[in-house]
Amino acid sequence: MGADFLFATCEWPKVRNGELAVNSGPLVGAIMSRLAKVIATTESLADFGYYGNWDEETDDWRNEAVESCREVVDDIFGVDLKWGRNDVATFDPEWNTHDKSRRMWVMTGGMSWGDVPTDAFDTLCILDALGIMNEPFEIDNPVQDEPGAPTGS
Repeated sequence: MGADFLFATCEWPKVRNGELAVNSGPLVGAIMSRLAKVIATTESLADFGYYGNWDEETDDWRNEAVESCREVVDDIFGVDLKWGRNDVATFDPEWNTHDKSRRMWVMTGGMSWGDVPTDAFDTLCILDALGIMNEPFEIDNPVQDEPGAPTGS
C-alpha cells in the first residue's frame, strides 16, 4: 500500500453580473442554500462520482453532507483566505487582477494513504461534483474601497 497525491478544485463563484464573487456572509449563505437544494433532490452523491464518509442508507445523510461542508465553505468564501485556511489556495491562470470577469479556482490537495489529504478536500469535491459553482449566484458583491480581485487571491 503506497501513498497517492490527491488534488481537488472547484471554480471560484461568480455573482449575477458575471464578476468573481467577493468573500462575504451573503456569498456563504448563497452557496450553502444552493448546496442544500441540490443535495435534497439527490438520490446519491455517488451518481455524481463522489463517495462520502456518511451512510446514505440513513434518513439524515443529506443533512450530514450539507453540515460537513459548512465550516470549510465559511472559511473559504466568508473570510479573506490570506488569513483563513492554510490547506486551500486559489489559482488565477490569467493573472489579471483587474478583470473581474476572469475565471479563478480554489484548490487543495496533498499526500494520501487512503484518507483525505486535507480537511477541505471533501468539500471542494462535493462543490465541484454537484456543479454548485457553475451558475452565478443571485447576489451582489459588497462595495469595496478598491476594485480588484476577490480577497481569496
